[in-house]
Amino acid sequence: MEIKTLQPAMGELERILKWSAKTTGINGDRVVPTIQSKGKKARCGGGFAPDRWSTREGQLCHEINFVAELLKEAPEVIVALAVHEVVHLWCHSLGLKDVSKGGRHNKVFQEYAEILGLVCAKPTDSYGYGYTTAGPELAESIEKDCKPDVAMFDLFRVEMEAPEPKPKSPSPKWSCGCTEFRSKAEVEATCNKEDCGNTFAVVG
Repeated sequence: MEIKTLQPAMGELERILKWSAKTTGINGDRVVPTIQSKGKKARCGGGFAPDRWSTREGQLCHEINFVAELLKEAPEVIVALAVHEVVHLWCHSLGLKDVSKGGRHNKVFQEYAEILGLVCAKPTDSYGYGYTTAGPELAESIEKDCKPDVAMFDLFRVEMEAPEPKPKSPSPKWSCGCTEFRSKAEVEATCNKEDCGNTFAVVG
């Protein structure tokens, strides 16, 4: 059996996170980077979750996750995602609310994201200012200063196709002889028309 390891990718992600946070002044926060599948979250590229991990001594650590399917993207995209999640870490460390319960990235997030060189797309849905890309200066800094090593991202998780929805079976058709209708519920009735009076039964 040959073991393919994610250790190179994890090491590079750790380095990228440190680089992404170097101008924020974040010092005391402990962070655990992870690689997990996006699951059913179609627009998700990563995530920040405070106090999600703990050492055996009880020291809490925040989580920054990178979606496993995203590791196939260009290094600039991966670094821009790291910067995005560092924005959440930065706002959390300052006690600022940058995301609503529904996941909407607000103007606080936009302000701090732009400080770090991200460009936030104008809100078009419930994600708010969450759609971000590297601005020109950040993109140049990623290439010249961060220098992400694409060779470290040799593995990525294959996206699974969503199963085709099963066709809905039509409800049974009930008829007394003169009237027909469909109903999934059991029908125990007779037609009240004088010239019929038959009991409804499933037909077809």
